[in-house]
Amino acid sequence: MEEKRYFEVTVTELMQRNVIVEARSPEEAHQRASDAWSNGEIVLTGKDFEGAEFHVIGETTALSGYEIIESKEG
Repeated sequence: MEEKRYFEVTVTELMQRNVIVEARSPEEAHQRASDAWSNGEIVLTGKDFEGAEFHVIGETTALSGYEIIESKEG
């Protein structure tokens, strides 16, 4: 039987929503939207899910502090 190996994988979810912002300039619109998100006025949910990316960083032996997904093989 092959020895178990562990790999660190980064999982990134993309959530996206368009909002309308009243502002005098694009910079102000950016700041107001950022502030609204920081203050909890814009809360993205599952309906805003656009996709996910998975990137294998490399093999690792440092398992402490990570969520481990075990092989389903016997």
